[in-house]
Amino acid sequence: MPDQSDLSEDDLYEQFLKKFCSLGERSIDLSWPQGVQRRCRLLLHMASSASSQDASTLSFMSSLRAQGVAADLSLEGQYLEPPPDLSRSDRRYAVEAEIARGGMGRILLAYDQDFRRRVAMKVLVGSPDPGKISRFVEEAQATAQLEHPNIGPVYDGGLSSSGVPFFTMKWIRGRDLAEIIEARAAEFSLFRLVQILQQVAMGVDFAHSRGVVHRDLKPQNVMVGDYGEVLVVDWGLAKILGRSGESGGDQVMTSRVEQGALTLDGSVQGSAPYMSPEQALGDVQAIDARTDVFGLGAILYSLLTGLPLYEGSSVFQILQQARRAVVVPPHERTPERGIPPELEEICLRALTKDREERFQSARELYESLQRYVEGVYDKERRASEAERLLAEAASVLSEFRQAEIFEKERRAREEDLSRSVPHHAPPAEKELLWGVIEEVRKATEKCSRLFEETVSAYYSVLRIEPRNETAREALADLFSEKALAAENRGDREASRLYTGLVAQYHDGRYQQLLSGERVVHFCTVPAGAEVHLSHYEEKGLRLLESPSECLGTTPLSRSLDLGSYVATLKKEGLRDVRCPIFVDREAVSAGPADVNVSLYAPSEVPEGFVQVTAGESIVGGDPRQLSSFPRRRQHFPELFVARFPVTLLEYCEFLNDFPNPEELAAQHQEYLPSFGQEDYVVQDKERGFMPQERLHPRIPVIGVRKAAMLRYCGWLGQRLGKPVRLLREEEWERCARGADGRLYPWGNGFDWAFCHGAPSREERPWLEPVGTFPDDTSPFGVRDLAGCVRELCQARDDRGDSPSRGGSWYQRLALIFRADARLIRLTDRTKTTDVGFRVCYLNPCAEQT
Repeated sequence: MPDQSDLSEDDLYEQFLKKFCSLGERSIDLSWPQGVQRRCRLLLHMASSASSQDASTLSFMSSLRAQGVAADLSLEGQYLEPPPDLSRSDRRYAVEAEIARGGMGRILLAYDQDFRRRVAMKVLVGSPDPGKISRFVEEAQATAQLEHPNIGPVYDGGLSSSGVPFFTMKWIRGRDLAEIIEARAAEFSLFRLVQILQQVAMGVDFAHSRGVVHRDLKPQNVMVGDYGEVLVVDWGLAKILGRSGESGGDQVMTSRVEQGALTLDGSVQGSAPYMSPEQALGDVQAIDARTDVFGLGAILYSLLTGLPLYEGSSVFQILQQARRAVVVPPHERTPERGIPPELEEICLRALTKDREERFQSARELYESLQRYVEGVYDKERRASEAERLLAEAASVLSEFRQAEIFEKERRAREEDLSRSVPHHAPPAEKELLWGVIEEVRKATEKCSRLFEETVSAYYSVLRIEPRNETAREALADLFSEKALAAENRGDREASRLYTGLVAQYHDGRYQQLLSGERVVHFCTVPAGAEVHLSHYEEKGLRLLESPSECLGTTPLSRSLDLGSYVATLKKEGLRDVRCPIFVDREAVSAGPADVNVSLYAPSEVPEGFVQVTAGESIVGGDPRQLSSFPRRRQHFPELFVARFPVTLLEYCEFLNDFPNPEELAAQHQEYLPSFGQEDYVVQDKERGFMPQERLHPRIPVIGVRKAAMLRYCGWLGQRLGKPVRLLREEEWERCARGADGRLYPWGNGFDWAFCHGAPSREERPWLEPVGTFPDDTSPFGVRDLAGCVRELCQARDDRGDSPSRGGSWYQRLALIFRADARLIRLTDRTKTTDVGFRVCYLNPCAEQT
């Protein structure tokens, strides 16, 4: 037989054909050139395939054997001499470094000199045990057949020059998932990690469809490339089920499966910290696709917590946990991470001990993750859209706030002009005022429009993101302002509406405001006064006091609900003092209230005067009616006010005590009460000045000029040793309205039976003694403020013509009897039959305040 080295490739191949066809020998001489070896292997493959083919294929193979020629069997055509760029021997791979090492093999970084690329080469290590070699070959065969973008491809395999089995795979430039989790790399957000796990799940699901279970899924076996590649690696513990997967396709077949070499029952294989309970128990028969679902859940657990599923001081301890499937919920393990509940639910379902309760496939787990991902995408889209709408809403809100400021400025300007321009001024002098009034009207309309646009803009945000905190806070602020404004103007329906909206959006910020409780601290000088508290209840048209409750002695504190109250402070030997208290939402928002009251002996307060305690009152009302001030809260110092208007008898005492009778006689019209030609007093030689016989001495004095009223104040002040003066407008309102801003001294309803006006009597109206109408009593105990006579007050700034407050026996228009209504006296020298006056004084220290 000639030396094989002298034979050509065709001769060598023909020699193989003869042996193959005649003797049935199918061994290949590995010393032959690679081209001959490939041609021989192709023939062997076709012969092997033909054993399961139809009759025509078998006939074809028989003819090939008979001819003894097989040149045309090569799919690559004629085998030529390989070009010098291709290696003929195992010098093809140049090993550069060891990448990793495991129980079965080590991973080397090698350079493929034929294709000019680096590859990962797995080499079997340890003793050449047939079982290990078989497992190693099976891993290579199984991985090579799992052609999927998320499974590392196998390029080549064989024996090294020293006879060691190896196979080469794609080398991934990157890190494994365990390194990424440990480093908590900023570029790998939880969202991106979930997407990586989705790719892992798809690769694993493909393997399941080919009848392969990985059995060792853990972060270390997931490689993430620098350019986004995600590959499941290390299929050394894979279990070949030996049947087609549920999703169809060719099943993976390996030499071990063909030989029936399956894993022995009872063997525990896998990584303990990520092991399913059936693996930990060694129940090999129970291992299926759901085992890998558990592994995917264990990887997700590490993504969420940064920790392995199980931890312990020994492998035995970890295995015990794995067998019982003791899983601490991720949010309990790492509460500081703020783990999304949706992901935790997916994770815990995948880690259920009962396989029937887990996801039944890796694809089902993938789809659950995809729903979360789509939700995040939708959430991000909504957040982006909400951000845009928030910017628009903020712009409209800014415009609304500017319009509010302008409206307040214009209203203040209107108020100033209204005081400075007399009512009797000609139109030419009122044009500026009218122009400002028109500006106020337009500003009010603009504010209303912008308020609606602002609310609508924030509602648009909430339609995208119902829990958007910025939008909810803005709406709560806007609605709380409207609620307080409605409450202040007495619009109960609007107040309830806006209060309900505040409750809907405030998220706890306005809890105190909505609860309606205010702490009130009672303190008296001297201390030890009893505090008797009554609540005002609306009955009919009046606010009536409930039976009082003794709270204790001062100092004390009490939490009061929304409503109007009056506290009566009592201490033996001192005068009782009434102190109205009003708790509304605006007051609640201001925090606790202090009620500081000084108590006096009866001798310290002149007869006929009422102590009006220091405190806060609501003054003003509707600016469109009778020149009323805008509604506002104002703090007042302690004040002592005459219970009734000055009576005709009291005024006669002043005239009889006039220090200069000659001056009085000379200025008769200035000081004597009269109207037209009618005098309301007569002078008796013995008794001096006295009311006309037809007039009751206790009717209020009328028909006097302001100068006479001021002269009376000076005279009375000298007698009492007090700084007596006329009431200012706001002081008059406090006396009439108490603290709660009621419209009339008795409440918010009106009836002619409550006060003295023209329709109060069937007969022709005329003056009646003060105190005739008991319902016309304020919370402080001051009488006849709504009816009887209009009362001249000092102007707000003590300039211009003096205003008058209240209604009178002569008036028929009910609106005039409101406590916030103002009438401007024609001139300070005018005398009228329905204008009287009331006096008051402050303590010097209070006057300075």
